[in-house]
Amino acid sequence: MNVKIKISNNLKNVLSHINDKVSNLILSLNDNGIDDIFLNNNYPNYLDIDYDNSITYISNNVLEKIKKDNGIVTSSLPIYTWNNRNRQKTKMVRLLRKIMKENYLNERLTNQDIELFVGKCDSIRESFEIKEYRGRDILEAFNYNGRIDLDKFGESCANFKQNLSKKGTYPEPKVKWFNFYIHNPSISVLTLEENGIIRARSVIFKGIQMEDNGDYKKGVEYSFMNSIYSEGNFKYKKCLMEEGAKRGYIHNGIDLKTNKLFNGSIIIPIRTHYKTYPPVDSLYVETKKKILSNNYSKGFKSAYKLVQ
Repeated sequence: MNVKIKISNNLKNVLSHINDKVSNLILSLNDNGIDDIFLNNNYPNYLDIDYDNSITYISNNVLEKIKKDNGIVTSSLPIYTWNNRNRQKTKMVRLLRKIMKENYLNERLTNQDIELFVGKCDSIRESFEIKEYRGRDILEAFNYNGRIDLDKFGESCANFKQNLSKKGTYPEPKVKWFNFYIHNPSISVLTLEENGIIRARSVIFKGIQMEDNGDYKKGVEYSFMNSIYSEGNFKYKKCLMEEGAKRGYIHNGIDLKTNKLFNGSIIIPIRTHYKTYPPVDSLYVETKKKILSNNYSKGFKSAYKLVQ
């Protein structure tokens, strides 16, 4: 029986970029499938790539249990698989040996093929430079000096020089919107750059937690990594998340360093007296008490283009 190994779009993008014998063999498992006689017992499926270049997956035993417990057909499986808490993790180099039987793999790849593949995986971020902008320099991360390729970058109303984009434009932003970022010393923008071009960015909010709230503890300093905007190739976003992991940032409620889920709300002090705000994604401010939070509660307003 032919079995297709499901691969996420993020992983497909990375493998297509590598484009060698090993990556193409992995991609073929999704496109063409493989006869089940060549599969190992409890082989991985629903493959995805994590920020640290490791592969996450659902084992076949878990997959069969999901089907049985939920009485579902294959077409409904994605709902139960991509974010399942029983997903496991392995290094990219070990993936094929977990999926395929040794003799099948050895007939198609040499050790040198695998070594070259590992080298390409490791070099994905070699040419990248991480920069952190503060103060008025923050405008640089929003294309103030034209260092973003707007036709490749994710659409954002925060980018300057909108008229240069072929994809359709938002109204040109105003510098005064960004005073909230520029004059708050606890706010910075982390970028990933390649040959002088900004490929990805995320706004970072840092502060001492003002009260206990869920897993957030009073008196502890947290760094909150907001939405990541990037060019379409997943490698840019992945590498910026990897940098966030090294720095212990929290992103989408997850400590990137430990992969721990943080319940509750970040509640940190922030300067809030500005008349206009930039398009701040998914964050809220209590302007009288000068507080920033990632969850709405009474007295808070969305910081997204707030005018007061």
